[in-house]
Amino acid sequence: MFKKTSHWFWNKEPQCWFWNVNESNQDYFTEQLKYHNKLRQGWGYNEKLNLKILKDKEYLNPEEKQVWEHCGKMLCDIKEDDLIIIKNIPDSEHFTLVKVIGEYDFEFNNNELGHLLPIEILGEFYKYSSIVPASLLRTLHQEHNLIDMVGSNQQHIIATLSSKILDAYEPSNIIIEIWQRTEEYLGRIGTVILFLFTIIEIISAIEGTVVDYSEFMAIIDRWYWALR
Repeated sequence: MFKKTSHWFWNKEPQCWFWNVNESNQDYFTEQLKYHNKLRQGWGYNEKLNLKILKDKEYLNPEEKQVWEHCGKMLCDIKEDDLIIIKNIPDSEHFTLVKVIGEYDFEFNNNELGHLLPIEILGEFYKYSSIVPASLLRTLHQEHNLIDMVGSNQQHIIATLSSKILDAYEPSNIIIEIWQRTEEYLGRIGTVILFLFTIIEIISAIEGTVVDYSEFMAIIDRWYWALR
């Protein structure tokens, strides 16, 4: 029998998760999220793939095993009050933070996004704002699984974000703004070269004149990891 287990059985504290959705489903996914408070996921293209049905089956065929491996966390691991960061919603410059407010359900609508969780939207966050630590941004860029639990070192960061209100577009610094505009015209490699030369010219002066030099270095660190 394919073993189905729950990873949070002994941990009653809210957990944090990363969430990815295929670009081909982006419009429907966003509409369901924003107007119906339903966080959906793929691999739900048949009513027989309802996770509640799969959980009670003694044996799973290869297709059912794949579905369970990709989405089983929605039923067995993710619980009410957990926090979820949804990547690239509403666009690639932002992520959306939601809180789970109910249990897993299945709702087939002639697409593959049958699996769902009821959620409350907490806010949209601009990736490059000073409120988003470089370590979280780096992890967010590296995460490619459909559903994945956030590492323990990021749990507190995400919990803190859940209590903050942020405008949809708020660059952390004029330098970040310049970086993004330059990248539109020169591309990523050209922007890196240009800014490296610029930094070499101004960094010594900045070190002696800017009070919060550590904040400047944090911005440089954010640039570096954002490009990896």
